[in-house]
Amino acid sequence: MRNVDRIAIAELIPKIESGELSVIEANAFFILIRGSAADFPIIRDIGDSVAHDARDRGLVHKHLNTIVDEFLTAVRDHGGIYSRTLYPIDELLPELEQLLDELGFDFDIKAAERHQQQLVMTIGEMLDGTQIALRGREFKADLSMTGGQPLFRLVALEDVGPIRQGQGIAMPMLRRMSS
Repeated sequence: MRNVDRIAIAELIPKIESGELSVIEANAFFILIRGSAADFPIIRDIGDSVAHDARDRGLVHKHLNTIVDEFLTAVRDHGGIYSRTLYPIDELLPELEQLLDELGFDFDIKAAERHQQQLVMTIGEMLDGTQIALRGREFKADLSMTGGQPLFRLVALEDVGPIRQGQGIAMPMLRRMSS
């Protein structure tokens, strides 16, 4: 890793810990660390999502394909669907802490946890507008707020079974998976 990149990462870490990381700074941060995140699938996927306007592979892509399949099956069978999230916060922050530790940076995970809602919103804003190819059809990522919580929606850019163009599937952005 270049020295200038290490300096930039070191300057951005306190902003993550304090909840003051802007979308532009988050984009830079995840681009800077993505090359070192081969063993950290969530961090790598966020970095890849930032680096590419369209997604046709990766962790989120695989996860969203599963969600579309489950949704289409539930509609066909008149059943329900479990409300999934994109990234469980219980995995995201520890993964980030471990990666930064391996890179030689100090990271106060407890401070970051106190501001996790801001990090969730920032990640959502970074993904907002991304085109995602799922099951041979194009969707667009859309971030909105519902009841003060960030909601991630996949909006169909063309008809997909019972999902008409402009309609979508909504899910929480991030959620604490354990109590």
